[in-house]
Amino acid sequence: MYGALVNDRWYRAEIKNKFKSSMDIMLVDMGSTVINVENVYELPKHLENIKYLTLRCSLGLDQKYFSLYKLKEICNSKTEFMMILFENNNVDGHLIRLFLNDEDVTTIIKKD
Repeated sequence: MYGALVNDRWYRAEIKNKFKSSMDIMLVDMGSTVINVENVYELPKHLENIKYLTLRCSLGLDQKYFSLYKLKEICNSKTEFMMILFENNNVDGHLIRLFLNDEDVTTIIKKD
């Protein structure tokens, strides 16, 4: 586990790819954001063992048939969803349902 300085803020990071003068990292407490940085610093062990602040989640939709474009379309900084966890699985991600104004978001996404 490493620390990375991004826009004058420190984040916990995992290295995804190394290049000659930079690397791609994932900000583990922010989700799956991968960014390119020049320097990372190894974290002390006591910071390394803190659980991530994010959870891997899935709506359970087959990406071959349903695009997440509609989900992105209905999301903005003011969108508030209610989330229900259906299946707890730390390996593949938690199966969740999101609701927007009492409507299941998967139903919204599946609408043509």
